[in-house]
Amino acid sequence: MLDKFNRKVDYVRISLTKNCNLACEYCRSSVEKIVPDGLSFDEVKLLCETLFELGITKFKLTGGEPLLRPDLTQVVRYIKSLSPQNDVTLTTNAVFLHRVLDELVAAGLDGMNVSLDSLVRERFNAITRSAHFGRVVRNICKAKNRVPTKLNVVLKRGFNDDEILKFVSLTLRHRLNVRFIEMMPMGTGDLKHCISNDEVLEIVRSKFEVETDERKHGNGPAKYFRIKGAVSSFGLISPIHGKFCESCNRIRISSDGIIKGCLFYKGDLDLKPALSAGDKAAVKSMLVEGIYNKPVEHRMEEMGLFRGEVKKRDVSKFSTRESLENADRQSMSGIGG
Repeated sequence: MLDKFNRKVDYVRISLTKNCNLACEYCRSSVEKIVPDGLSFDEVKLLCETLFELGITKFKLTGGEPLLRPDLTQVVRYIKSLSPQNDVTLTTNAVFLHRVLDELVAAGLDGMNVSLDSLVRERFNAITRSAHFGRVVRNICKAKNRVPTKLNVVLKRGFNDDEILKFVSLTLRHRLNVRFIEMMPMGTGDLKHCISNDEVLEIVRSKFEVETDERKHGNGPAKYFRIKGAVSSFGLISPIHGKFCESCNRIRISSDGIIKGCLFYKGDLDLKPALSAGDKAAVKSMLVEGIYNKPVEHRMEEMGLFRGEVKKRDVSKFSTRESLENADRQSMSGIGG
């Protein structure tokens, strides 16, 4: 389906739960109380079926931490039953991955992204407010040989930017793509800690010969590179310094059923009542509206001080832009990563 700016939207990120067993400092201000999941399995099924009928073929299951949903494997299996060609992937912290990895692979999971912001145990423990570093690393090692696996690394200036070379070195001999993500002004994230892609590339090129990797590595906006001779690649996701709104192909559904056309803005279409009632026509109508009225661009770069130049986009051809008053500053666990 096309939005009103003629962008093809074929990708959805569905937050299956607000709950998370970690409390990463840029995502949550503190450890939060466990709350009931917003959507039941039957409601998730109806949502996915309707999205598929509207042309969505790429499904990313997020949270919170989706592994906390006891029916996660059933959700994956159901989406694949709609069409074996549907691409179903998962974003996880991998703490509990050993419990369900075999089931997820059997259900048809196409890939997973694992959040890992440091290769130093003490830093990992500090940023996640946990002590699960060893288990996460072991689970990543198991997963990368079973299903395509990527590491998501949120870079924070002055905290883990000295590990960039350690992370890209993993690609030399492991089947494990690494993706560096700019810090965004979401939750407790602050743009003053943001590190641009140009800075990352400069650091990597100071030690390695780097080639552009034009191959497709997923459904998102990452630009990929490869160290010459490496087994895997590394990607750069730059929502601030390299805005990619003009090619954005996704919508988000929050864990309580709110349609979000853009990560940055609050959603105002609530699917929960229609999903609870099993009213497929109403669900479809709201999804069509939400996709068609997807905002033209985010305005994250206007939310604080940061370093470096930002890619400017000509929006003069568009009659309106979303107001900054509609910016969503809740935690990423509430929005859906």
